Amino acid sequence: MRLAVEKGISLWLLLVFVPEPVFASPLEFAGIGSVAAAKSSAVIASETGPESSYYNPAALAFSGTLQLQLSYQHLASKLSYGGPYAEQSSEIDLADLGAFAVSAPITPWLSMGLALQSPLKSALSIDAPSIEDPHFPYYENRSQRISLFPALALRPLRWLSLGLALNYFSSLRGSLRTAMGGSRATEASLSAQAESYTSFIAGLRVVPLKHWRFALVYRHAFSVPYEIVTENLVGGTPLDIAMKGYALASPHTLELGVAYQNRFILAEFDLGYQFFSVLHSPFVQVDATVSSIDLGLRIPKKVYNDAIFTRASLSLNHALSQHDLFTQHFGFSLTTSMLNEQTGRSNLLDAPKLGLSTGSSIRFEKLFGHPLILSAHAALSYMRSVRSDKVISSIDQARANPNALADEDETVSGMQLSNPGYPYIVGEAIALSIGLSVAVEFEP
Repeated sequence: MRLAVEKGISLWLLLVFVPEPVFASPLEFAGIGSVAAAKSSAVIASETGPESSYYNPAALAFSGTLQLQLSYQHLASKLSYGGPYAEQSSEIDLADLGAFAVSAPITPWLSMGLALQSPLKSALSIDAPSIEDPHFPYYENRSQRISLFPALALRPLRWLSLGLALNYFSSLRGSLRTAMGGSRATEASLSAQAESYTSFIAGLRVVPLKHWRFALVYRHAFSVPYEIVTENLVGGTPLDIAMKGYALASPHTLELGVAYQNRFILAEFDLGYQFFSVLHSPFVQVDATVSSIDLGLRIPKKVYNDAIFTRASLSLNHALSQHDLFTQHFGFSLTTSMLNEQTGRSNLLDAPKLGLSTGSSIRFEKLFGHPLILSAHAALSYMRSVRSDKVISSIDQARANPNALADEDETVSGMQLSNPGYPYIVGEAIALSIGLSVAVEFEP
C-alpha cells in the first residue's frame, strides 16, 4: 500500500493541528548538512553548527554565533532482489531532499536552534509492504517525510552543556462509509481527524580538556501510525474493512561519541545501539468483517533485532590565506543487521551495511562582510548480499503462526506456493548521497 501527501495539505495540518512534537530520523548516511554527511554522521561530539539540532542539541551551546544554513541532497539508489526465477530492483522513493537550519545564542548560557528537512516533491510518503513483498526496511520509507525540530541548549558550566530537541508531525485518520442511496447509486460520507505525536532527542556534551570532547545522545523511537477504515453496505450486506499499520520507523537509539581537535585535525569516533526489536511490525494489518464474520489477516508482530553501529570521521584543515580555510572530510560507518532470519512468509532484506563518505568545506572569513562556509559531500552506503532460504511448515503450524510458510493447496500433489521468496531470496543494496550546503555566520 502506498500513500502520498502533497506539501500544501501536510504543511496546513502541521501548522493548524499539531501542538505537540515528534521526532523523525533521516537516513544515517544522508542527514542534514553536507559536513555531517561527509563525515558519515560521526559528529555528535565535534560539530557545533545548526545541524546539531538533530545530531546533538547540546552542541548548540558551544557555537557562539548566529548561523543560517541551506542544504540540498540527492539520493541515487539500487535495491536489488530476486530468486532462482526472476531478478528485480527498486529505488528509494522521494530521493531529493532540502533542508534549512538556524542556530543562535540567546544568552551566554542558553542557545536555540531550528532545523527543517523535507522531500522536494511531496511532504509525506507511506509505503507499507504486505507480508510477502520483498522490502528493504533500512533503506525504504524512513526519510520520506517533513522533519521539523526546534532545540534548546543549556550551558550551566563552561565545560558542560545539555540539550533537548523536539520535532512536529501530524497524521490524519478517519473512516469512510458507503451505502446504496435512494437512486440506487453508492453514496459516501467521510469523517477524519488530525492527531499529533510526541518524541524527542536529548544530548549531553562535556569538554573536560582543551582538545577532547565527549558526547552522549538519546533519540526516542518514532513511527507514523495510519489507519484507513471503510464501512460499506452492499445489497443490504455489511462489508467492513480496516487497514492499520506503522511506517517511517526509527528506533530508540543510544549513541556515545569522543572527539579530538587541534588546529590541523578533527577526529571523532561514535558507538551506538539501536533498539529495533521493540518497533512495531512494518506490515499492513487488514481486518475484514462480512456479516459479523471475521476474515481478517494476522501479521507477524516481531521481525526485528537490535543493531549496533560504529562511525568514525576525520577532518584535515589547510590554510588558504590568513583568514580563509579549506577542510577535507572523510567518514566511515558500519551497522549490523536489524532483521531476524527470514525463513517464513516475510521477505524483508537486511545485512551488515558499510558506509564511506568524503567532502570538502571552504570557509571565507570576510566574504560579503560575514563568514561564509561552502560544503559539498558524497556518501556511499552498501548492504552486502544476503540470502534467505525458506522453511516449509505444516498446515497446522501455519494456522498458529502468521509468518509460517506452508502448502497453499494440499488437495493438489506437490508443493503449491506463490511466495516470491520461495525457495530462497537474495538481495543487496547500494545508495549514494551527494549534496551541497551554504552557511552564513553573524555576530550575535
